[in-house]
Amino acid sequence: MKKYLITERELYKNNDEIKCDEKKYELDYNLNENILELDFIQKDENKYSELNSIFNHIVYDLTEDRVMNIEEIVLKWGDIHKRNIRSNDDELSELAIELNRYYQVEENIDFIGKKGIFFPYLKLFFENKEKYNKEKFYSLFGLEVLEFDIERKIEIDRDNSKKVELSGKIPSSFDFIEVKKEVREWLNLRSDELLKLEVFFNAEIAFDEISLLNGRLEIKMVTDKEIEWSYITTMELN
Repeated sequence: MKKYLITERELYKNNDEIKCDEKKYELDYNLNENILELDFIQKDENKYSELNSIFNHIVYDLTEDRVMNIEEIVLKWGDIHKRNIRSNDDELSELAIELNRYYQVEENIDFIGKKGIFFPYLKLFFENKEKYNKEKFYSLFGLEVLEFDIERKIEIDRDNSKKVELSGKIPSSFDFIEVKKEVREWLNLRSDELLKLEVFFNAEIAFDEISLLNGRLEIKMVTDKEIEWSYITTMELN
């Protein structure tokens, strides 16, 4: 497995004010045909790190869109749960109890494994479909869900290195009106006040003849009120 550094950034810009939340992960991956295996750890550890470590090893079938090591994750959670409910930190023990109700259900593990953390974004770096592909992103910018039609443009050089460019747009079938309603509430706009809202999606990924070299994905939501949100994931050899 090659080692990579994953950096996640969420930015909020309001006129000249910029807020940035950044997380870094060390990642190993192995791709065998359509089976993607990931091992990662968060670099900036905190008191929640062990609770979050339940998904530090994921085996994913890109063809069938499913997590393959659910039983392993459930067993790992059992050990983590036992340790943390005995914690002297009341917040940790209460959180472990709350999460246990959710993590005992295999369908929930599958959903989080596929849609949580940075995985939905990272998965796009490895899929090689050249035609349109739909992808949903959950809890992005505080929204329940955003959906994109994604198109790939692939360039292959003489040395068999490859560059992939992704562009995405919100499909007409997606209820974007509900998104605008949420954003209007965040901005405390009057009912008669107009709001222009646009969402942009683009990514660039580079491969050598054998494996992925680096990638960058950005999703941006922009208003005409000088307020915008950005989500950026980068992946590079470490």
